[in-house]
Amino acid sequence: MADPTIASSSRNLPGWVLPVFQWLTVVNAVLIVLQAFLAGEGVFGGERGLVTGHGHLGNAVFALVVIQGVLAFMLAQRGMLSRAGMMLAGVVILLVFAQIGLGYSTRNNIKITAYHMANGVLLMGTLAALAAIAWTRPASRTGR
Repeated sequence: MADPTIASSSRNLPGWVLPVFQWLTVVNAVLIVLQAFLAGEGVFGGERGLVTGHGHLGNAVFALVVIQGVLAFMLAQRGMLSRAGMMLAGVVILLVFAQIGLGYSTRNNIKITAYHMANGVLLMGTLAALAAIAWTRPASRTGR
């Protein structure tokens, strides 16, 4: 039997949660593209300071995708986001976590850069899919 306090609290989701989640999906995707630019200019343009900025921005993106994941969970619990959307938000967190580890690992092994770049492309595609879900696919009543 469902707990009535949980049912009533699920109706009280603040109105800002969905738009903040939607905009975070876009902001995070744009920040990933900005990171690619910073890395490219830093490595190929000779601006080594941009590589440091690339790393700092990556750490900030991690914080933003964790917030995005929490909001996705809240929305999915209320049936306002599909389970696929919630799962994709979780995958994004894992990919960013891996990306940061790969990025720091390139300091000791430049060959890891290929994995870092490939994961960045995968991350961008996953964020684009999540943004598409967030903006265009309302969840059904069952949250699927």
